[in-house]
Amino acid sequence: MITASAAEEKKEEKTVWFPPVPASIEDTGLDLLFLVELITKTFYVNGILRIPEISEYIKLPPNLVEDLLDFMRREKYCEIRGGSGTTASFLFELTDLGRSRAVDFFNRSQYVGPAPVPLEMYAEVSSQQTVKNIFITRDNIRRVFQNLIIKESLIDQIGPAINSGKPIFLYGPPGIGKTYLAGHIVSLLEGNIYIPYALAVDNQIIKLFDPTNHEPVSPSLSQEKHLSLLKKESYDQRWIYSKRPVVLAGGELTMDMLDLQFNPVSKYYEAPLQLKANHGMFIIDDLGRQTIPPFVLMNRWIMPLENHFDFLTLHTGKKFPIPFDIIVVFSTNFPPKDLADEAFLRRIGYKLKIDYLELEEYEKIFKQFCQRKGIPYDQEMFSYLVKEHHEKKGVRFVACYPRDIIEQVIDLCHYHSVPLKFSKEFIDQAWDDYFVTDF
Repeated sequence: MITASAAEEKKEEKTVWFPPVPASIEDTGLDLLFLVELITKTFYVNGILRIPEISEYIKLPPNLVEDLLDFMRREKYCEIRGGSGTTASFLFELTDLGRSRAVDFFNRSQYVGPAPVPLEMYAEVSSQQTVKNIFITRDNIRRVFQNLIIKESLIDQIGPAINSGKPIFLYGPPGIGKTYLAGHIVSLLEGNIYIPYALAVDNQIIKLFDPTNHEPVSPSLSQEKHLSLLKKESYDQRWIYSKRPVVLAGGELTMDMLDLQFNPVSKYYEAPLQLKANHGMFIIDDLGRQTIPPFVLMNRWIMPLENHFDFLTLHTGKKFPIPFDIIVVFSTNFPPKDLADEAFLRRIGYKLKIDYLELEEYEKIFKQFCQRKGIPYDQEMFSYLVKEHHEKKGVRFVACYPRDIIEQVIDLCHYHSVPLKFSKEFIDQAWDDYFVTDF
């Protein structure tokens, strides 16, 4: 049995790992000329620069930047234009030759920014940040779900599902709260990780960090205590300390979103969604609503889910493996057997059915939204809604109805300039406006 303290110790272990500061050009895993090209383009874009400024732009230590500038000065790419005292105050600028070379470099790739991390280096440390080191306890999950109306049996299914690190299949009727539940599951992803700004494969650059999906954080107190043993930068600044990523894709998901996106103008790549989700969670919502057939999308995941690595292809034709360390959550309104065959469903560790609500659960959600929206709860009017509409019309209880009906009643109150309150007339109109009827 995993206790809460054991889980905390495990979590603490993972926060100790950090990418060490490169002490030499060789330690970066990148070719010297590759870095010279990056600095030359950085100069071309920004003009006159000091060593600390270049260091901040390309995320390499000042001593390595100084080594690169020494090489560039010998090659007549740059020169000192001013400054006195320490080299940190010297002003550097491109020469005419350097500007000419920068134009050539931009023709190869317009990428300017943090130096990339070699794919091999990224893959080597993947196990240090794996989702398989996330351990959820009953207390954890109850704390996260304390304000969520959810069956106890489902709560006890979700915890082991997260701990397994295996895919999770959420299915049930529309409006039942699958996406809402997935959003709460995200809160269970404990621990933070390091994410490279960019990756390098055969001198091709793949932009990985995406502020839409990655949320930077400051190192924890324990992390800072460990890192304080180091001088200057506490870790390799080419990596950014972030919460575990959560990537959400719905009906807009297409197959090309799962491949490298090469920009023929900028001549570098954008990472696919599953690479951005690495060491975190990838939620595929509304499965079966995509323009691509479900079996095609599901087949795309068979090998990565089984082998824990995926293959990507450069525009040059080179194919290479990447770590696939993701908790994949599929959410759908369709029966699982309508979307995938038995072979694929066996590869999904946990299949969780989210069913219709009981009356008691429905009423609790109704009360919650009344309080949230500032409209007094009325037991008589709630009973009227249930008997005259749900029961007589055979409409079962789902989680989205209270919010939507209450919001429509509030709209009617505002329109008629009356205090926020329920009435039979407003409930009837809200129901008729919300549900589609035959004509």
